[in-house]
Amino acid sequence: MARLDAHVQVVSYFVVAPSGSITVEQQAALAAGLGVHPSDIPVERGYQSPLRAWLFVAFLSVALLTLLATSTTTALSMGEARRDLATLAAVGAPAGVRRRLAAAQAGMLALIGTVLGLVVGSVPGALWAWAVTHRPAYSSSQVGPGFVVVPWLLFAAALVLVPLLAAALSALFVKGRPDLTRRLA
Repeated sequence: MARLDAHVQVVSYFVVAPSGSITVEQQAALAAGLGVHPSDIPVERGYQSPLRAWLFVAFLSVALLTLLATSTTTALSMGEARRDLATLAAVGAPAGVRRRLAAAQAGMLALIGTVLGLVVGSVPGALWAWAVTHRPAYSSSQVGPGFVVVPWLLFAAALVLVPLLAAALSALFVKGRPDLTRRLA
């Protein structure tokens, strides 16, 4: 090296923790020991999607809208069935029939709405994802098919949680006994 008039300098270190990836505290301690800022030490902690928070917010928004539409429709349906429910109460139906009926209506309506919403929303989403990831033959990059990653866990959560929550809320807020009115005839 002296003949070349060059000097050797350490440019990077490769550190492997026995337990896997190092923690944030270990990263800070290593940075303090080297006298650098922790952001100067890149740490690979596996892939972390930047869209995870946005997907969660979108899921909550859509679930809230679905619950709102379901509760409105269930309330209107129960209003229209008031006379039928009063007849059921008059002939001795238990008080929980109204609640079970409202829960069944809300749960089924939310399930149908969630399935239709997922199907209708998935088509443009899949087409967009394919268009963004597809590399056509005239592209300078390698030709390859597009790909679509379906958030199955989010879909399953929507299909299970939204109808169950709609049914539970409807059963909770519907009165058990109707206001009996005077029947003519």
